[in-house]
Amino acid sequence: MTTLPSKLFLIGYRAVGKTTVGQILAEKLGATFLDTDALILEEINKPISEFFKLEGEAAFRDVETQVLQAVCSREDSPLVISTGGGIIVREENIDLLRENGTVIWLRASVETIQKRLHLDPETQANRPGLTGGSAVDEVSQVLTSRLSLYERCAHTTIDTDPPKDISMVVAEILGQFKY
Repeated sequence: MTTLPSKLFLIGYRAVGKTTVGQILAEKLGATFLDTDALILEEINKPISEFFKLEGEAAFRDVETQVLQAVCSREDSPLVISTGGGIIVREENIDLLRENGTVIWLRASVETIQKRLHLDPETQANRPGLTGGSAVDEVSQVLTSRLSLYERCAHTTIDTDPPKDISMVVAEILGQFKY
């Protein structure tokens, strides 16, 4: 069991539970919760899907990296930070995450992610398509292309597939730290 880091980053694909787990985890730890997607929304002042269409993925990734740099430079702690699903597509982001805290990959199967996305129309409406297909249809292709990046970035991995529920995932994370 290790001491709780000053920054705990949650990575993983869409709909694996990063935001929900992060909020509960922060509350239990008395930590500040940050969501990089929410911080990006404040920065760009429009839906991410709209920004993607107007400016392109490269411009979005630039803003995402700037937000991550700002989060990493914060000195208040502890922080629990939920990140966007694609934050790991830039090598510099992997380095920032690993060097500035403990990185937990919340992992789920393609089938679980597809079910969760199907049940969450807000995610489908607000998240950009990355392959030209629907958010549900692209899961297998995009997730497969990112698996090695998630693996390389993570200090530890927690599965979020049923029958696990949010409280079980939170308990599993808390069980790894002294706090």
